Amino acid sequence: MREYIDFAKIKGFPSLFIDYVNNFDKVNDFYSGNPFLETSYKKILNSIIIRKEAREQLTRILKKQNSNNKAVENIDCLEDEKCFAVVTGQQPGILTGPIYTIYKALTAIKLSESLKEKYGYNLVPIFWIEANDHDFEEIRTVNLIDKKKSPVSIKFEPEIEFKNRPLGEINFDSGIEKFLQNLCQYLQDNEFKAEILELLNKCCGKSTSIVSSFRMFISYLLKGMGMIMLDPSDKEIKVLAADIFLKIAENWKELNAVYLQTGTRLKKLGYKPEVKIRENSLNLFYNISGQRLPIFIENNDIIIGSRRLIMKKQELFDKIQKHPERFSPNVLTRPIMQDFLLPTLSYVAGPTEISYFAQFSEAYKFIGINMPIIFPRASATLINKKINNILTKNNISLSELMVKKDLLKNKLIKESMNPELVKLFEESENEIDTAHRKISTAAESIDITLKQGVDNSFKKIFYQFNKIRNRFEKKIQEKLDVVDSRTEEVNNLIFPYEKLQERMLNILTFISLYGIKVVALLLKELDINSKKHQLIFLEELSGKE
Repeated sequence: MREYIDFAKIKGFPSLFIDYVNNFDKVNDFYSGNPFLETSYKKILNSIIIRKEAREQLTRILKKQNSNNKAVENIDCLEDEKCFAVVTGQQPGILTGPIYTIYKALTAIKLSESLKEKYGYNLVPIFWIEANDHDFEEIRTVNLIDKKKSPVSIKFEPEIEFKNRPLGEINFDSGIEKFLQNLCQYLQDNEFKAEILELLNKCCGKSTSIVSSFRMFISYLLKGMGMIMLDPSDKEIKVLAADIFLKIAENWKELNAVYLQTGTRLKKLGYKPEVKIRENSLNLFYNISGQRLPIFIENNDIIIGSRRLIMKKQELFDKIQKHPERFSPNVLTRPIMQDFLLPTLSYVAGPTEISYFAQFSEAYKFIGINMPIIFPRASATLINKKINNILTKNNISLSELMVKKDLLKNKLIKESMNPELVKLFEESENEIDTAHRKISTAAESIDITLKQGVDNSFKKIFYQFNKIRNRFEKKIQEKLDVVDSRTEEVNNLIFPYEKLQERMLNILTFISLYGIKVVALLLKELDINSKKHQLIFLEELSGKE
């Protein structure tokens, strides 16, 4: 069961992305074609050229990186010049990071199958593991919903600091043992736990590299779906990329001018460029002593990092040719490296990535590489049966709640609070007080001791009255506590840490509840052509909630 909601109604999506899916004509000039039109793919199919020798070298390397039978079959297909790729990618987050990583992979798998049926060509899905990235802080945390229905963050704390080290060069140390201990206490105690623990121990052993762990984990989840995993930090891949590294370095000035001009055009249309351009950047990194450092040019000198290393341009060019494994692209040139190496028909991108690609279109033309069709990944929020029942009981649709986060809480509070009851107690108290004053005055006119008896009696009456009121208030507060508990449980799942579920929660939250089969359900349920955010109800799956 699904519902849909327009991206424009949800906070946090770039305006350029919203126009990309809803009003493509407004941004057409920045992309190679509308991803939802068949003619877009036909236009570039015959212009994708990867040399036969390069294809053979690529498939040889990929076979070393992949062991899954279906993936190896797809790698064999890549040797055929009529085989193309649907590519997606992400940094190797621990245990795949946020669930949108899985959505990217599943979108690429479904899109490759769909395009294969439409055009008769072989199309294979490829996942580009961004192992060259050095942002360890971004990938070290796993967010789950625990047994108490609260969000919890588990962070890998290594023994040493990995400052600027490429993720492809980081191995788990003994810190991973504590990480797994912390994580396992939050998993559901059900029939799925044993398989999960076995998988975690297999993928997260001490001395296992972060990239290998990521590849093993996601390959297990996507088993039988044919996803090819590609690690671009592989030395042999870098050798294949040497020519494009050199071209980027030799044309750094012209490339930056192209990026800046495109950014200016975007600003004139009211869009904010997502990537900041540094005019003296070569848009490449250099690895030295375990650190990945940016390359700049100053007064015709090449500067590595904060003047860590200085050399002449020709010396840099020679190093690219002799030691390409020391180089890697930045965010502006990573797609160019990717599509130089791969026969990419389409790239599956997230909302912010799609905004990035608007800045890249002219750079592709300058370099002489076809820009692929940029296809938006499926975007979804998963809802379990209990949460759906709470919303149904209160006659609230999930799409309404996605727009107004406090809708459920405000409705439940309104129902729990009875303004007529508050008014009744106030009026009753005033009436008792009035009666007290009148009777006390009458008693005083007769005898002072009689007045004292009346006052004491009314004190007891007020005591009992307040006791009754307190019992009412206690029951109301109990109802409000239930309101807080229910709304917190709903919001924790839908908006963990006040953010969209897909950007925060790890797939383990749902695997722990429903088992690995939840991934197959997502493959079935994700509607890659919807142009909207999906709300997927997991009612058909059994499991402890």
